[in-house]
Amino acid sequence: MPDRRAFTARKSKGYGVIMDPDGRNVEMDFLQCVHCQAVWQVQPGSGRERGFCMRCNGPTCGPECSGKRVPWEQMLKNWETGKPDDFMPVQAAFANNPITKKEPPKIWVPGDP
Repeated sequence: MPDRRAFTARKSKGYGVIMDPDGRNVEMDFLQCVHCQAVWQVQPGSGRERGFCMRCNGPTCGPECSGKRVPWEQMLKNWETGKPDDFMPVQAAFANNPITKKEPPKIWVPGDP
């Protein structure tokens, strides 16, 4: 049987069905903010300004949350380790990095140069 519900979000974080007083089912999708974990009902054309964080790769609940720039998982790690809430570790990758190359360890023997 084909799915006939009306999709309002491509990757929704939740789905709800409510039966109104007339006995009709009202279906809705929900999204979740990647910064503060707020949940809202998706209403296309509502005029509410939402955002998308390119660093966290997910939706944000609005302009007031877009400036946080710390993913929820990282914030939990910060709380657990006692670091500031806005701490973000620096991650970098370099081509031909001698530290990351997988070479066999060199064994030093006394008397060898």
